[in-house]
Amino acid sequence: MNRTSVLVAPASACAAALTTFVNAIQGIGASGTAAIDMATLISEDEAVISDLNAVGITSNFSDWMSQLISDGGEATIAGDTVRAALGLPAS
Repeated sequence: MNRTSVLVAPASACAAALTTFVNAIQGIGASGTAAIDMATLISEDEAVISDLNAVGITSNFSDWMSQLISDGGEATIAGDTVRAALGLPAS
């Protein structure tokens, strides 16, 4: 068993949970800057979902992990922007 095979199930569960979140926030009726911020968050979260779903098919674990960390960081920044716009604390 290689290191990516042990990650498939937890990565799939995380991707499913994040997909549920993205689907839920897509239905929020935001406008103006908030709508732009939400769209950015959704886009960044979709990149993380794609990364998580790719763990079982990656040929280079280090490259996969680097991409996940990068995309996760961007998603965190986007989430903090949305939270700030809503008057909530950062993550």
